[in-house]
Amino acid sequence: MARQASEAAPPETRTCHSLWYLDYYDVPHHLKPPPRIFELPDELLLSIVSNLSKNSDLCRLSLVSRKLRDIAQEALVKEAILPENGIRKFLDVLCSRSDLAFKIKSVDLGDYQSGGSPGKIFDLDRDNLFRKCRRLVDSINGAGHFSKILKAIGKGDDTFWTTNRQYFLDVLVAVAPNLRELTLELPGMSALQVLRILTAQDDSEPQTLVSPFQGPALQLLRERLRVLTISEMSAWKGLRVHNVTFRGLSQLARLTLPLNTLISPEIDPPDAVEALPPNIERLQIRPCNRHILRWLLKFGDSYVDRRFPKLRRIELFFKSCLRTSLLLVDQGRGVLKLFHELVQLMSRAGLTITAYSGKDGNRNGLLEELDAWSHLSEFETWLAATKGQQFSAAVARFEDGVPRRRTKEETRLFLRGHRPPANLRTSCEFKPKISLEGIPSLKFDKDMEPATDKATCSLDDQAWKKICSFYDIKEMNNSTSSKPGQTQATDESEKSTNSLPPVAALFPSQIEPCLGSQFNANEWLGVTFFTASKPAPKWSSKRPKQARGRISKTSKVPDQRSPTPRPRRLKEVG
Repeated sequence: MARQASEAAPPETRTCHSLWYLDYYDVPHHLKPPPRIFELPDELLLSIVSNLSKNSDLCRLSLVSRKLRDIAQEALVKEAILPENGIRKFLDVLCSRSDLAFKIKSVDLGDYQSGGSPGKIFDLDRDNLFRKCRRLVDSINGAGHFSKILKAIGKGDDTFWTTNRQYFLDVLVAVAPNLRELTLELPGMSALQVLRILTAQDDSEPQTLVSPFQGPALQLLRERLRVLTISEMSAWKGLRVHNVTFRGLSQLARLTLPLNTLISPEIDPPDAVEALPPNIERLQIRPCNRHILRWLLKFGDSYVDRRFPKLRRIELFFKSCLRTSLLLVDQGRGVLKLFHELVQLMSRAGLTITAYSGKDGNRNGLLEELDAWSHLSEFETWLAATKGQQFSAAVARFEDGVPRRRTKEETRLFLRGHRPPANLRTSCEFKPKISLEGIPSLKFDKDMEPATDKATCSLDDQAWKKICSFYDIKEMNNSTSSKPGQTQATDESEKSTNSLPPVAALFPSQIEPCLGSQFNANEWLGVTFFTASKPAPKWSSKRPKQARGRISKTSKVPDQRSPTPRPRRLKEVG
């Protein structure tokens, strides 16, 4: 200490603060002053501590000092993130510290329905928690409010929550008068409920909408809640979830929910007016799937009719990139053009639709991407998809507005694409006869009949005489035949029949019957049209048995040796 004091002499008393010696001499730890950060106001410390997202970090911070303990506890309660089955312990803390109940701004219940036993309420009422909750609820909301909660249990729709879950949710809403934000995950549908939907008689009727908040909780949240987030359902619960309604939350301004809570794949989407709150300002749909177009078609009618006057922004979140998501929405059905027109219509009405894609949530303009898609051909669309490129990047322009040049693959695809070869000409020729004469004048008249070749559709007197003379000759030949069963046809009659026009096919009703055109039943008797042929053998006849081997078997004389076969060629003896 003496060496350190000799190196840096202490300043004069007039020019230093009261604890100047702490900067020049080593003192014990318990004698050091607190850090300068503790001199900040509690509001600034609370905003700094709120950046710690984990409850475990806030609990460790509360053990540092008494001042940080109060700030850490307030940060824990202000934006409370409850673990699984942690609502009972959270209510127990609020009953012992009623001042913290007024500081609750946001609560994240997580997967609220999972875990726990569906027993009765009073089985979980240890340490007189039931009496503490009744005292706290009546002190905040007035006497008799806790009795309303008990009377409402079991009378509402138990589609979502069990009796225990509904009870603790009503108590939490009642003891948090400044609650503005709520986050929770809805339970999945049971197998019986899914079977009831799949076997419904009329698929055109929309699914019945169910509200997750009922009874006293709905009455309190109607005036308090501003932001509601419905988390994506866990994969192990299945893909089915109830279609919910938030029409009763009149003060709700921001809503985040998955698409499967708004529409079911098998039935028609419900009316958006019945599902969404009336004063909503911002809507987030995460995640979106291929049924987003069906819901937007139903929603567009209500929005154009000004049923949501405060809504100005819709955010769509896709798990894959925007190009892949649009192709999945289309699925080869050619509906992207309708999607483009629908987004343009709502954009002109004052609604901004923004798309976020991927895990990082890259922001993309949905209307700009659909505009770029509309300028691409089908082959260019798939070329951009195979290159992993967005539609907007395929038709991108430079800063000066000049479009980029096509790559070699795009040029080759353009030359061998769907365009006809006649459009690809190496040179242009000018023909004055064709170009300077102009288009001949055409006259149009309503009373003008179409030009038809009437010569082929009418017969004069000579043609009728020729027809009648032919039938007279044919009748005479039939009458002068030597045998009644035979007919004699001359070459002249054959030539005349080949030269006759098909009159009966043109005007069958205008031909008058002639004397020779009457039917003769004995005309074709005895005429042989086909030569006699032998009947074909039946398939059921047996084939003669043949030996299987190539060489037929030879009978061998008993007790006699067969002669040696003669060789094919004799060996030459040299």
